[in-house]
Amino acid sequence: MFHADLAGRLEAIGYTLKGITILYQSHKRVFPYGYPTSFVPNLHHQYILVMRNG
Repeated sequence: MFHADLAGRLEAIGYTLKGITILYQSHKRVFPYGYPTSFVPNLHHQYILVMRNG
């Protein structure tokens, strides 16, 4: 997953992972936009990486 890859790369250059917060957006409506030519899923959560330099 992208957040794990990003955390790994940041740790490789000196950052320390202090925590991960998941922001869940329950107020968003569910619908597949782009239909019928393409399907793009709705994004209902985001990962927030808490990193420390040094």
